[in-house]
Amino acid sequence: MLTKSKIASHLVDGFIIATIHDDFQAQKFKGACEDLVLQVKSAKPKGLILDFSSFKVIDFEFIETINELIKMVKILGFAVVCVGLTPGTVTSMIALELQFETKLIARDVDDAMRILK
Repeated sequence: MLTKSKIASHLVDGFIIATIHDDFQAQKFKGACEDLVLQVKSAKPKGLILDFSSFKVIDFEFIETINELIKMVKILGFAVVCVGLTPGTVTSMIALELQFETKLIARDVDDAMRILK
C-alpha cells in the first residue's frame, strides 16, 4: 500500500489504483489528495485510476476536491480514469449538475487499465 490516508492506493501493473472512501472529512481528504499527487509524481505510473465503488452519493464539496486532484495529476502529465460509479452516485451527480475534470470514465479497474495502455 502506498499511503495510510483516507485514500487507499496500490501500484498494480504500473498503475496507481486509489480507492476513495465515502466517509471523508473535507480537510483530511484534501491532505490525502495532496499526498496522492506526491505519490503519482514520485512513482511515475502509467496512469491514476480513481475507484469510487464505495460511494453512494457525491456532493459539490467532494467533486471540487476530486477535480483539484485530477487537475494536478493531469498537469504533471498523467492520465486519470474514474471507475466504480454506482447508479446512486451518477444520479446525485446529474441532479447537482456535477462532472469530473476527466472525460475518461470506465466501468471497472480492468477497463481503466485497457484505456490507459
